[in-house]
Amino acid sequence: MILFTLDRANSLQSGSHLNLIKEKISHPDFENYLLGLFPEGLSNQGMKYFHSSRSKITNRESAIEYELELYRRAFFPKKPSRFISLFACRSMCDCLLFREMYGDPRNQIYKFEADESSIHIGDMNLLQTNDSVLSFSQHLDLYWRGETLPEYIEGYTPFFEVLAPLPIKIEKVEY
Repeated sequence: MILFTLDRANSLQSGSHLNLIKEKISHPDFENYLLGLFPEGLSNQGMKYFHSSRSKITNRESAIEYELELYRRAFFPKKPSRFISLFACRSMCDCLLFREMYGDPRNQIYKFEADESSIHIGDMNLLQTNDSVLSFSQHLDLYWRGETLPEYIEGYTPFFEVLAPLPIKIEKVEY
């Protein structure tokens, strides 16, 4: 399956191999704990929202990522972790829309191939909620099931993201 990713950090190069990152931690208990959870390493997403000293549980985005990981481990352990994956779109059109909503026109788009059996497709808009804990819990469940809110929810528009576990080789899209 061909997928498309937006380089919002402007750090990718065509032909690059994106691999998991293993960084040493000076505190041995943390290092052993991290290796137990992610023995192969972390993606940039995992480094930002789990490993980094700036990823505080009081930060809303970090807390949501942590809750997603806990829910995945508890109920969907065969799904790829967001902390070891590259985020992508299923089509160039979706990636252009994503860039319009969350990126910058200067952000480049890259493509890569992924095995359909290893990816997860979830509605990322389910994660942008200020509802009750019960409602958010339902959203987590729908996200990991690959489902979305019922069509009768007025004004709700899903946007499906793809989690593709690393390693991945990317190529710049010329358009």
